[in-house]
Amino acid sequence: MASQRHRLPVRVVPAAPWRSPPLPLTSLVGREREMARLRVLIGGHRLVTLTGPGGCGKTRLAAAVAGSVAEGLGGSVCWVELATLADPALVPQAVARALDVREQPGQQLEQLLCRRLGSAGVLLVLDNCEHLAEACAVLAAELLARCAALRIVATSRAPLGVTGEVVWPVPPLAVPDPGNLPPTPSLLRYEAVRLLADRAAAVEPGFTVDAGNALAVAQVCYRLDGMPLAIELAAARIRVLTVEEIAARLEESFAVLAGRSRTALPQQRTLRATMDWSHDLLTDAERILFRRLSVFAGGFTLEAAEAVCADPDAGHPGVLDVLTSLVDKSLVEVVKGPGGARYRLLETVRQYGLEKLCDAGEEPGVRRRHARFFLDLAERAEPQINTRDRGRWLHRLEAEHDNFRAVLAAGGRDAGDDIRARVAGALVWFWWWRGYAAEGRRWLQLAADERADDRSAVTAKVLSGAGLLGWTRDDHGGALQPLQRSVRLWQELGEQVQLGHALRFLSAHHERRGELDLARGLAEDSVNLFRSVSDRFGLAMSLARLGVTAIGQLDYPAGQAALDESTRICREIGDSLALAIALRHRGIGQLRRGELAPAAASLSEALVLLRDQQDRLLTVQCLETLAAVLAGSGGHFRAARIFGALQAQREALGLSVIYREDHDRAVAIARAGLGPRAFGAAWAAGRALTLEEAAELALAPSAADRPGGLTERELEVLALVAGGLTNEQVAARLFLSARTVNWHLTAVYRKLAVRSRADAVRFAVEHGLDQTPPATAADDRYPHR
Repeated sequence: MASQRHRLPVRVVPAAPWRSPPLPLTSLVGREREMARLRVLIGGHRLVTLTGPGGCGKTRLAAAVAGSVAEGLGGSVCWVELATLADPALVPQAVARALDVREQPGQQLEQLLCRRLGSAGVLLVLDNCEHLAEACAVLAAELLARCAALRIVATSRAPLGVTGEVVWPVPPLAVPDPGNLPPTPSLLRYEAVRLLADRAAAVEPGFTVDAGNALAVAQVCYRLDGMPLAIELAAARIRVLTVEEIAARLEESFAVLAGRSRTALPQQRTLRATMDWSHDLLTDAERILFRRLSVFAGGFTLEAAEAVCADPDAGHPGVLDVLTSLVDKSLVEVVKGPGGARYRLLETVRQYGLEKLCDAGEEPGVRRRHARFFLDLAERAEPQINTRDRGRWLHRLEAEHDNFRAVLAAGGRDAGDDIRARVAGALVWFWWWRGYAAEGRRWLQLAADERADDRSAVTAKVLSGAGLLGWTRDDHGGALQPLQRSVRLWQELGEQVQLGHALRFLSAHHERRGELDLARGLAEDSVNLFRSVSDRFGLAMSLARLGVTAIGQLDYPAGQAALDESTRICREIGDSLALAIALRHRGIGQLRRGELAPAAASLSEALVLLRDQQDRLLTVQCLETLAAVLAGSGGHFRAARIFGALQAQREALGLSVIYREDHDRAVAIARAGLGPRAFGAAWAAGRALTLEEAAELALAPSAADRPGGLTERELEVLALVAGGLTNEQVAARLFLSARTVNWHLTAVYRKLAVRSRADAVRFAVEHGLDQTPPATAADDRYPHR
């Protein structure tokens, strides 16, 4: 069995690490009535859409109410941010990412989402739907139809138009009438006044509403129609302007706007006027940086802002100072996390900035610099992704995923002919490790179609990636042609490392089709290539591919030798995820040769390595094989519980059993060892386990093989007692003295923390032990194949 160092808890991602509502940087002022009304609406209706113009507070209100509503419904909340998404086809992927659902071969993403949501009382919040309304409506309708306990809250500038939708316009904050001003102490009863006072005090400590500024405060709130975003933008100016000056400047802005846009809705005119007014107060340097920052989707770092937004000839002196000023003026938000500070513009503000960018004629140049920056990032990250620094680089790429999507969507139109293909080719491993196979394949296929007659290395990489991601989707026909074409191109170009990867991908394709001789030959060619170029990661992965293929051919010596070498190389290069893959494949070979203790050690170590990787798919696969090892080693109770847990996980993830013959044989061994009732009870109990709990059970000491930690003899005694035998009858059956039986029963009571025979019998019945006593570990072993 596994050594003690492998009995550590496995911190696999739990079954529901769903994305929570964003944490507010400032307090929510007012909205008590609105929140109470929304709780009632969401409690009584399955789809509620909060509507209103940008800046009216839809997102903030949804975030404030979501947690308390979900808790009241006995479920949890999942937040899906859609503001930065430009492609309607990616709406299901955005929801999947928020729910931590990974794409799976042969499964529609919508089906996986429904399995993930199941019958749980989940509140799904779709934030900023207006530009993707049709796609959001289609997905919402499907999820609501198939998930009976699901509720959805959407925020949008217009309704989704789904049957059963309840549309709730978000009202403005309450404002006073400057023409009928109440006493100054009463002004703070108005939510708009409280918001302005709160935000003004944040930038100008000591600010209060008093008799001297009461009229001006009322005029600002009244003029801004109680729009939260507009009030916050105005309050940010308190540091440099008096409230009276702000009121006067707003009057001028509205006068200009009234003559320019008489057809706009009042609240739209309000926000436009406020944005115009706020923009007019910026310095020239602030205006330039503000409009250029609007090119970023999903936020940006200081490094990105300096590279993209500074004048190309002048470099980036002063960008940080100007950016800090924009943060101070509430036009840019800053969020500090483990990876450092990131900045973002509210979507309403970003759209305004994009208009200014276009008006200035700068958009093409800024977008080119944006594309070049993220192309450089992708190509810098690519060779690092398969090193010991994989986690750091994957996190960096994940944070910029929306920016990459923007570059890929623009493609050659704005950024040069090779941009889309080069970015897509560089992101293949990111899409692979992070489970974005369908999305990545779509971008790669688009790039490949644009380069049908091209024979460059860029095209070869795109084709290789498209074939790999197509293979993960079980699209054998769609994967074969690009893989074969990429192999030919890499051979023509003499690129040995890339050819080695492409051959391995093609080998995996043929292995899955059952063409093992062809698969093995390709794997051997890949291994030989990586040996010649001294690429140790490529060699380790190709050896793992060769090993598992040889095992499939029942050539255990060759397969195990390849996997042992793969494992050794992975240890030397410090790649924990690659090592987990090699160890899992090595464990398969050891299991099939009947080497159960070495197999348990290999698979246990793989599970420990996976605890920080957040790879549920590989964790399920490792547990599947380790459960078979436990069954063959006499750990029938643990194996049955783990198999039950894995069945529930596969249903949630849309997975199938990889090695069906091994699985079915191990299940049969565990069932025979426990008896049908005890096996069924253990399996059912296992289905309630999270993946993390199943991994902990798999790595637990051997006492966990038996219910309650009882010894084999104690289980025998308890089973006979539960079957109605007296102590004397049990003693006769087991050739023991009555005193010894009594001693065993006392130990049973102590371990089960029960005080009576009836309680012990109840435990036995619940665990299916009130039949024939379980077989001992020596009664069966995993057969040698």
